[in-house]
Amino acid sequence: MHDVVRDVFKGVVSGSALISTPEQLNQRVEDAFKVCGLSEHGYANDYQALALPMLRYFNSLREGHTPEEPKALKLTFNNESVLVLPDDVLLRPDGKRTIRKVRTGHRPKSTEDIEDVEAAALILAAKEAFPDAIVEIVFLSDQKIEPLCMTPTKLENRKVKLDNALDDIRSGKFPPEPSIRSCPGCPAFFVCGPVPKGVLQKRF
Repeated sequence: MHDVVRDVFKGVVSGSALISTPEQLNQRVEDAFKVCGLSEHGYANDYQALALPMLRYFNSLREGHTPEEPKALKLTFNNESVLVLPDDVLLRPDGKRTIRKVRTGHRPKSTEDIEDVEAAALILAAKEAFPDAIVEIVFLSDQKIEPLCMTPTKLENRKVKLDNALDDIRSGKFPPEPSIRSCPGCPAFFVCGPVPKGVLQKRF
């Protein structure tokens, strides 16, 4: 269901599937459910009842703004360069940009789970591209939006963590982290193999 919500709001953001009426929204959700195979699910109607308010809320947050196509923002530090792609970019009436990260789930109880390396990369890249930009994070399941900001100390710590992660990637340091949740879904199926050749690209 969350994949459906994500696909629909991405269509709105890209401009390929704009929604201006309740009928259009209902149709978009029905079509998305068919594409992903959820339309035949026994709880399809319940899932749609959850998805529709989330997407209505997403649309309401864009009212009064001029949408812009999200483009990768470049974050540079030391000798590193990272591209960060926001979920939504809007131009406010006062000329400032609002750059948003959109999550379909609920807000984590711990702020630390929000203020992760990915969030720090978005904040830093947004400020580098647009110094007066407002960075926000949206939780569609809760229908909540809040500023995405960190103290200078936290941002610096996250930057160091990102820098270390990039060093580890280049040196091939990927120690296995066994998990009863992630291992069964891994293509290696519990058998951790060698690091493949080539360049690994991570989109934050």
